[in-house]
Amino acid sequence: MSALFGQSPYRACFYGAMGQYASKECGALSVLCNILESLKAGDFSKTAELRSYLTHTDYDLRQYSHQLFAHACSHQQVEWFASAFDTIANPEELHRIIFRLGETLSGSAIPLLRCLTEQYGDDPEVCAQVLLSMRLMGGYDDIECCQDDILNVLSEAESRCTPPHYYYRGNIVFAGDITKELVTNSVIANRERRKVVLFRQPQILSVFSGTDCPIQHGQMVADNNLSDVFSYVAAIARMTWQPGVKYFYRHDISS
Repeated sequence: MSALFGQSPYRACFYGAMGQYASKECGALSVLCNILESLKAGDFSKTAELRSYLTHTDYDLRQYSHQLFAHACSHQQVEWFASAFDTIANPEELHRIIFRLGETLSGSAIPLLRCLTEQYGDDPEVCAQVLLSMRLMGGYDDIECCQDDILNVLSEAESRCTPPHYYYRGNIVFAGDITKELVTNSVIANRERRKVVLFRQPQILSVFSGTDCPIQHGQMVADNNLSDVFSYVAAIARMTWQPGVKYFYRHDISS
C-alpha cells in the first residue's frame, strides 16, 4: 500500500497525476485505485463506493479511505463517517478520524465531532484533536482544551458553518484566500531564513487543483523554493474557483 501510493496512506498526500493508479486487476486495493481515478476525472458517483472502505478490515486501506473520503465527500455524505466509529482500533485511529472530519470542510461533520467529544472528551488528547479539526474548519484558536469548552465551540460553529458552503478557518473556503496565506508565510520564512509555518494550505490546494504544492510545512524556503511558490500560485490563479465550493482535481464535488 505505502509503495503504491508513495507514502503511508494515512499521512497527508497528493493523489498523483491523472491515470497514475488506474488498475485492471482485482482486489480491494485495485478497486480503491480505480475509485480514486474516477474521482480525479470528476465522477463523484464513485464516492458512494468508498463507504464500505471506511470500515475495511485492512488497517492501512481503511486509513487511506478515510482520507480520500474526507476530501471527496459532499455535505450529505459526511454522516457516513459515523460507520467508521465502530472500527476504531486504537487512539491513533480515533485522532485521525477526528481530523478527517475537519478536512471535509463541512458543517455536517460537527454533529459527529460532538458525538466523539461526548464519548471520549474526558481525554485531553481527544479534546486537543477536536480543537485542531475545528481550527481547520472553523478557525478556532486559543481555546481551552476541556470537554465543556469544546462542546460550546461545536455548538457555536454549527450555527455558523452551514451548508451549502464549505469552510476553511471560519470563512467560506476559497482557493484565492489560501494561496495568499501560502505566499505570505513563504515570503516571511524566506526573509527570516526559517522554516515555513503552514496549516494544511498545501494539502487543500493540491487536492483542489490536482497539482502538487511545491512547499510543505516545516520546509526551509530558499529563493528557488519561493520562485516555485510564485509559479504555483500563478497557475492556481488561472483556474476557475467559486467561493464556498469544495473541489477535487478542479472538479466541483457537488456536480
